[in-house]
Amino acid sequence: MCRKLIYLVSIVLMVSQACNAVEVARWDFEETSGTTATDGIGQYVATLAGSDTLDVDGKFGSGIDFAGDGGAIVDAAGSDALRFTGDFSIVLWVKSDVAFGAHTRFVDISAADGGLQDSYRLFTHSGGNTDNFKFMSRQNGSNTQNIHTRDMAVGTWILLVVRHDLDGDVTMNVLQDGDSVDAAFVGANNESWPTAGSIVYAAGELKFGRLIGGGRKFDGQMDGVAFYDEVLTDAQVAKIFNTAPASDLIAASPNPADEATDVLREVTLSWTPGEFAAPTNGHKVYLGQSFNDVNDATGGVAQDANSYAPGQLLDFGTTYYWRVDEVNAPPTSQIEFKGEVWQFTTEPIAYAIENITATASSTHQADTGTENTINGSGLDANDLHSIEPTDMWLSGDEPNAWIEYEFDKVHKLHEMWVWNHNGMLESVIGFGFKDVAIEYSVNGTDYTTLGTTHEFVRAPGAVDYAHNTTVDFGGVTAKYVRLTANSNWGGIMPQYGLSEVRFFSIPVFAREPSPDSGTTDVAVDVTLGFRAGREAATHDVYLSSDEQAVIDGNAPVSTVTETSYGPLSLDLGTTYYWKINEVNMAETPTTWQGDIWNFSTQEFLVVDDFEDYNDYPPDEIWSTWVDGYGVPTNGAAVGYPAPDWGAGEHYVETTIVHGGSQAMPFFYDNTVATYSEATANVADLQAGQDWAKHGIKALTLRFYGDPNNAVEQMYVKVNDFKVTYDGDAENLKRIGWQMWYIDLASLGVSLSNVTELSIGFERIGAFGGQGVVYFDGIRLYSYDRQLITPAEAGTTGLQAYYEFEGTYSDSSGNARHGTAMGNPTFVA
Repeated sequence: MCRKLIYLVSIVLMVSQACNAVEVARWDFEETSGTTATDGIGQYVATLAGSDTLDVDGKFGSGIDFAGDGGAIVDAAGSDALRFTGDFSIVLWVKSDVAFGAHTRFVDISAADGGLQDSYRLFTHSGGNTDNFKFMSRQNGSNTQNIHTRDMAVGTWILLVVRHDLDGDVTMNVLQDGDSVDAAFVGANNESWPTAGSIVYAAGELKFGRLIGGGRKFDGQMDGVAFYDEVLTDAQVAKIFNTAPASDLIAASPNPADEATDVLREVTLSWTPGEFAAPTNGHKVYLGQSFNDVNDATGGVAQDANSYAPGQLLDFGTTYYWRVDEVNAPPTSQIEFKGEVWQFTTEPIAYAIENITATASSTHQADTGTENTINGSGLDANDLHSIEPTDMWLSGDEPNAWIEYEFDKVHKLHEMWVWNHNGMLESVIGFGFKDVAIEYSVNGTDYTTLGTTHEFVRAPGAVDYAHNTTVDFGGVTAKYVRLTANSNWGGIMPQYGLSEVRFFSIPVFAREPSPDSGTTDVAVDVTLGFRAGREAATHDVYLSSDEQAVIDGNAPVSTVTETSYGPLSLDLGTTYYWKINEVNMAETPTTWQGDIWNFSTQEFLVVDDFEDYNDYPPDEIWSTWVDGYGVPTNGAAVGYPAPDWGAGEHYVETTIVHGGSQAMPFFYDNTVATYSEATANVADLQAGQDWAKHGIKALTLRFYGDPNNAVEQMYVKVNDFKVTYDGDAENLKRIGWQMWYIDLASLGVSLSNVTELSIGFERIGAFGGQGVVYFDGIRLYSYDRQLITPAEAGTTGLQAYYEFEGTYSDSSGNARHGTAMGNPTFVA
């Protein structure tokens, strides 16, 4: 299978994994005007020609647009930095507007006169492969060192990567949407690449999008062109491919996110560090309530870790600004890279209560009902109220009218804001509440009066009315609040009204569950999280698949002191209900009953979905699924023996797949051997070795046959216990994905420590045959086997029935017969 050769080619990549590539130059083309673009270090300037323009949409931010009539030229004559004589890597993003032509130039470095001197060039191939990406090295006047890879799509952003290592090997990647980093990997292609110390490149110019002298120009966009003096690792290429490449040296991804609100006062700040931040005192943190103070500050608090705890509670409802400066390790030690200034706002002392119901002793008319006091009608974005009567509540003609508010549950009340009745004639008639009795209740039967009589401030009877009455509830617990008007402001008519009422409660309940309530496909080993009630000392966690048991508090309960619970060991395909009761261990302990949340666990565990294999060690598919290579008695071979990488082929199957993008091709040959078997160490697979938990009942395999297959007996071994395929052996000839359900209980073996899983084919008769079967989606389920008995459809409603038994006749009785077109033939 040529595997030894493949290993040797691949090891070169693995050796370079420890490298931290240093960027020599980079153009992000973020300029907004002009005809020049400077690299990020500020050393090299690219000058645009023709009608090429900057400030166009790039891959990240802005980019450069080549119109096919210009190009950009960088004077590199005075520096050896871009004339590499050892390891190097070049990456760039391109998006073509038109079909690629032969020798379309992306990057070209050569002498200024455009002659045949020593150079390197990145361009498209010639002849019938004009949309192939190609890299050529010209040495000693000869351009025999060249290599090209797969076709490039038009109209989409593509990452082009060239990597040249010390031994003269070159690898290339063409990465487009949906690719993994190993896409279109191309090896040394039997070319004699120059090795370290023998490379000579001309002192001249660096060109983007053109050949020196004006030919072979690119029509499209380019972004993120970068040169490195070392070989990029796969991980580094993945980072460039999957994230914006700018600002690798500064702190990023702040937590809390920039402009976040409702942040805990005991927050711990964290961030993604710059790529080269020093391990000791590599971060300097600034925190304060003034943007200018934080932006202008020096010094900072030095941190080793990429996190920072302020050390004291922050203030309620306050906006804080912070920044992180990164201090680089050698070779750029002590150089500080100033970070962006981020901001967040801490949690308020109390939150507005939602889900309120309002009732009243009377209502003047339908469009002045009680709902107007709680639905925000009449309020603008700044909480300023209108003068429209239909945006308010007005009682009927009665003395001492009252309005009552019922909350969704018992709350610990902080404040009540009141917008009094604000009709246009309010200053004359005065319907607004004046002297008010406030009562509250937990059960709606037993009421307590809040202090003495309260006076609500009169509304102005004018637009843009801000609330002007605030009532302090002092933390009383209530589900009901009743307001009774002892008088109004006019004293003329026995009617009373309010515009809006808003209640605030202290957040003593657990909230913000993780996972969110209603989430599906939750991992069976999930760790539950939540935001604690403000005064909670401990948290009682109720969890069960029985919703009523959780509601009634009869479900199993665990008391925790942290805001997390787990990791758990749950059953597959099950809906769970949970709640958190918060316990305040004050002098008189109080328990706050939590809301009921739910989530559903994943339906299955993946044993192997074949998505993690690639074309170089140690991740080739046969490294996990050990087959019969080198074993004469075992005729199994997994993976394609010699894929054409340039044509986009791999060791794994990428077209015939059940899910994801890869499947395992399994070749069996029992013409000499009596069996063909591949075995995997279960510890190297995804589901783990304990198959006795999570309610697991079945192992399933998806397989796909081939009409040319010899019919053999398919089997699976679990810990060397064999179970044979119980379906029709002829199914190996069927194209299309089929599922094999294996009842694990029937194996009679311990499932708590599964160590090996084998798939095989053995002879049915005296002589064996050959074939290929594709496997994908090996899974564990908690479902019982579902057997479906097919039933005749019957003839009711039958419109047409073509049996094709040598004719094109309709046998439904409706005479909708067919007529042959061309020369179709009948087959078995």
